[in-house]
Amino acid sequence: MGGKALLYFEIVTTLAIGIGLLVANLVKPGHGVVFHNENVAKVAEYKEKAAGIDWMDFIRHIIPSNVVEAFAQGDVLQVLVFSVLLAGDLPKWALPAILLSLISRSCHRYSLIS
Repeated sequence: MGGKALLYFEIVTTLAIGIGLLVANLVKPGHGVVFHNENVAKVAEYKEKAAGIDWMDFIRHIIPSNVVEAFAQGDVLQVLVFSVLLAGDLPKWALPAILLSLISRSCHRYSLIS
C-alpha cells in the first residue's frame, strides 16, 4: 500500500510540475511589467548582503545550541530542526507506554485546537 501511495504521489507531482511549467511558459507572468518606483540603491544593498552569505555559518545556525533559547527567540528554523530530530529519535527511547500515550493524546488535542 505504501508503494502505491508513493508512486501516485510521484506521478501526480510530476504532472503538476509539468502543467505549471507549461502554463508559465505560455502566460509568461510578469512579462511587460514596468516598475516606476525602482529603488536601485536598495536593490544593490540587498544584492551585496546576499553575496556575503557564508553558507557554513548558515548551516551551523540551523542546529540550535540551546533549544530553550531557540524557542524563546522564536527562531522557527531552529525549532523545526529540533522537532524533526526529536521526532526521529523519540522511538529509540525506552519510554513507558503511558508516557507515549500521553504525548500522542496531547498532540491530537493540540491539532484539534489549531
